[in-house]
Amino acid sequence: MKIVLLITVFSCCLAVGILISRYYKRRKVFYTDLCDFIDSTKLSISYSQSKLGEIVGKVKNSYNLEFKLFLSSFQKYLSGKITLDEFKMSEELNFLSVSERFEVIDLFSVLGNMAKEEEMERLEKSSKKYEQIKEKVILDNKKFSGLYLKLFIVLGIAFVIIFI
Repeated sequence: MKIVLLITVFSCCLAVGILISRYYKRRKVFYTDLCDFIDSTKLSISYSQSKLGEIVGKVKNSYNLEFKLFLSSFQKYLSGKITLDEFKMSEELNFLSVSERFEVIDLFSVLGNMAKEEEMERLEKSSKKYEQIKEKVILDNKKFSGLYLKLFIVLGIAFVIIFI
């Protein structure tokens, strides 16, 4: 019985460490994909006269899961299958803070509704903004992802030693 309890305590500590580490990794992957999407969308809008829905449909499978799910939801919004409120309430961005989530959704909710020049200007401003955020998130991932995983492994081992 004691061994089962020790294994459970260590497993719980390990799970918490993995979840926190995964949180930082998901943020890094999302912002990297977001910056890549903004850059590729700027190029697509300026050189090809494709509609935004077509651009999203072509490129969405080249991104990681978190961003791909978000782009699928955005594509549904563009096609009229869901409303703006449903798009704003989507759960694909649950690993971002509320303010970050609304900033990203605000950017995407106005895309496709402006003139080409206005969209290019908006994408350029967003590109600069999200590049800075991406650099910060990458640094946070390097600093904290491995740190929290190791910390909770050591904490689990400490609990096991204390309970023995």
